[in-house]
Amino acid sequence: MVSTVKGWRGEVKIMVDTNTNTSWFDAAPDPYLDRNPLSTTTPTENIYAIGTKTAIDILEGEQEITGTVERSFMKNESFNTFILSAEVSNASYTLADVAGVTLANMVDCRMRILPNTSEDRQGYVVTGAKFHDWGLDLAAGDRTVEHADWTATGIRLITDADFA
Repeated sequence: MVSTVKGWRGEVKIMVDTNTNTSWFDAAPDPYLDRNPLSTTTPTENIYAIGTKTAIDILEGEQEITGTVERSFMKNESFNTFILSAEVSNASYTLADVAGVTLANMVDCRMRILPNTSEDRQGYVVTGAKFHDWGLDLAAGDRTVEHADWTATGIRLITDADFA
């Protein structure tokens, strides 16, 4: 029987990338994300030869790993600091902090993305993520939303080491 996954069953945790102990993901606060699309793109180039109608080879380009996070901006500031930095006395950062808006530089992050609860232990770890293009959307009669795009240097399947 097919069992489709709903987004509300998923989990995303974000921490500063310098923390190599990935079991710290479990200690990271819930970012209360509304959306977290993840995409990879690898451009290809077909190689043709004279006298052939179909490609004789396909060259792979560089892989790009990108995404966006979108979340409600919370009235209580403690809910807006959700990116864990275990190396700095368990400090947490806001999305604006790691995007370089309120800090001098962008902060490298890593994300654990679980499409269907942490019990399944199926998902991905994104490394070297830099958040950029941060924004805050205000609208009369609607909730305030903050968002940022991100680009990463690596992606891999989750292992048991990624859990406490």
